[in-house]
Amino acid sequence: MIKNNSSEDIREHFKAADAQMGKPEPSISNALEYINKIKGFGTPSFASKQLRFLYPQSCPVLDSRMTWLGYEFTATEYGRFAKDCETLAETLTEQGIENPFPGRPKKWLVSDVDMALFARLSGWKK
Repeated sequence: MIKNNSSEDIREHFKAADAQMGKPEPSISNALEYINKIKGFGTPSFASKQLRFLYPQSCPVLDSRMTWLGYEFTATEYGRFAKDCETLAETLTEQGIENPFPGRPKKWLVSDVDMALFARLSGWKK
């Protein structure tokens, strides 16, 4: 990735994504598009991992397992997946469902839902 992009280009793409996330109504799809423009980040899977690291409260990872649930590898579908994870996180928190991840607050984050879905789809057992 570093060979194919200048430090300034990488920084500008991340700043543009951050601006999208800093809006009163964040545009997760647009943020993903900015990160995905960095040469070498490839599919939305890798770009979404960057966003999840920076914004775990709002951004999940859209990888191939999530396509099993009907989400496509596009920025629009990433936005839909993020919204669905947000709805699930709110519902789990409201219902008092304990967050199974050690050290996490009782409130579920979008990234917690993403990890739980990934674990389930991967066949992991408690």
